[in-house]
Amino acid sequence: MRVDRPASPQAFFRLGSLIGVLLAVAPSAFADETMLRPDGSELSYRLDIPEGTGKVPLAVIAQGSGCVGARSSVAVRTVTSAFAPMATLTVEQYGVLPGDDGSVACSADFASHALMSQRVADYEQVINGLGEAAWWSGELVLFGGSEGGLVMARLAPRVEADAAILLSTAPGVSFDQIVLSNVPPEGHETVRGLFERARNAPDSDEKFSGYTFRFWADAIAVTAVDEMLSSSTQFLAIHGGKDPVPVDYSRVAADRYSDAGRCELTYWEFPNYGHGMEDAAGTSHMAAVAAAAVGWASARLAAPGC
Repeated sequence: MRVDRPASPQAFFRLGSLIGVLLAVAPSAFADETMLRPDGSELSYRLDIPEGTGKVPLAVIAQGSGCVGARSSVAVRTVTSAFAPMATLTVEQYGVLPGDDGSVACSADFASHALMSQRVADYEQVINGLGEAAWWSGELVLFGGSEGGLVMARLAPRVEADAAILLSTAPGVSFDQIVLSNVPPEGHETVRGLFERARNAPDSDEKFSGYTFRFWADAIAVTAVDEMLSSSTQFLAIHGGKDPVPVDYSRVAADRYSDAGRCELTYWEFPNYGHGMEDAAGTSHMAAVAAAAVGWASARLAAPGC
């Protein structure tokens, strides 16, 4: 395990020079594709493949919570651009269409089926469906922010990812603790009571905070670091010091790796950035952070192991 607490991502941007491919991005061919889930519903995804570069790694980029289409998210587009030297894959959540931009209410299908475990299953299905694609080197990198990071942490051992980047994810504690960190203390008893009701009614469509009891029952007990430690994936966890979710929730994941004598987790902490890598003035530094993360992932692929 390695811990870095840089003041800004610019110090890490030079990591991109580790591989020349980051200096000149090849044009890409993209395709919006579909396949059927086991229940017969349509699963949508988009694949961008650099042209004329031979075999390349695959980078899977997961959006956070909500029912906005993956490529409608500014953050996802920013991160996808940083990974352009690799093939990039985004997958739509159950009940979300590629062009959904948040201008309409989330669909009933999304409300009933967009569970974290369903998202994990969807990514696994698409990745496995790519099989022995001619363009794919076999190397696999995962990137997820917030809820998407929790999904990627759970996915990593299932697909034997080489590297995974978890941004603003707080992987060291259970999901219910992450949620409670954004609830005033006087509301904790009420929220804990709702969580308990969800545990006792895991198939209920009753809603709390816009999500069904089905969603909460599926997610609240999950602690991402437990899934991470079950894999040999190299992880990079990134947390901003101004994130409303306490940085301690990421630091404890680093401690878990140290206590286990494991070396597969690198932790970066940016003291002056918030949940979306924005500074106090509201300026986003997501592009620089993403570029640094790509440099880290490229170095891990070039030299596997700790």
